[in-house]
This record gives sequence, structure tokens and C-alpha cells, in this order.
Amino acid sequence: MVLYIPYFIDVYTEPMTALYRFWYVAIGMAVILSVFHAIDSILHLLNRRRGVYAVVDELDQRIQHKAALVSGGLLACMVMIWVIVMMYALPMLGDEVIETSSDGSLSYIAWPITQIMHAVQWLFASFVGAQVLYYGMILGQYRSMSRE
Repeated sequence: MVLYIPYFIDVYTEPMTALYRFWYVAIGMAVILSVFHAIDSILHLLNRRRGVYAVVDELDQRIQHKAALVSGGLLACMVMIWVIVMMYALPMLGDEVIETSSDGSLSYIAWPITQIMHAVQWLFASFVGAQVLYYGMILGQYRSMSRE
């Protein structure tokens, strides 16, 4: 989230100048995830050598399954909405007919690049939002169990 929040704010305020920043965010996220997983793997290896590790039980699997179901449902809805917008709404936003064929039919239409970039960034944001919801639900369910 440290990388994504400033990135999405920048993209939605100035979409054309933020085009190159996508690669910085993608590389930064890959580095953060690689470091996190390397540390996690080292700690799990050290715990296994000492014989101290938590066994995943049915409750943990149920919590992860419920979180995956809800976040996957949200992601599926967002992707379907994105597809519908791209199929039906985006062609209506065309600026002008660029070229017509000899029989008078439409060859192609020019679309505003900023609207296309917003649509692509919205799809990217839905993937990020699904991951945030997944981990947030897992955390929330464990915290609600600790209060009982």
C-alpha cells in the first residue's frame, strides 16, 4: 500500500505524466514481496530446525477460504464491470471518425488516451483492492476471534 496509494493518486490526477511510474511501482512491489518472502522463508526454516511451527488446522483453512471467496468474488465483479465498460461505454467516447472504408462503413475511431489509461488503471486497482480485502479479512477474522 505504501507504493500503490501515491501511485494511484498520481495516476488519477495526471495520467499522462504517470505513465512511466507504473514500472517503478511494479519493480518496487516485486522487490518488497521478494524481501518479505525471503525473510519469511528463513524464519520458517529456523523454526522448523528448532521444532517450533504452527500446524494449519481446519479453522485456518476456513478463514483463508472465506477470505479468498469474498475477495475473488469482488475481483470477478470488478473485472466483469471493466469488460462491460470497455465493450459498451468506451466506443461511445470516441472523438471522431478517423477513416471510413470505400463503402462508407467505419474503419476505426480514435479514443482519448487518458480515458483508456483510467480504465486500465481501474483494472489494476481492482487487483490491488482484492488483495487488500483478502488479507484484511484474514486479519479481521483472527482479531474478532481474539476478542471473544
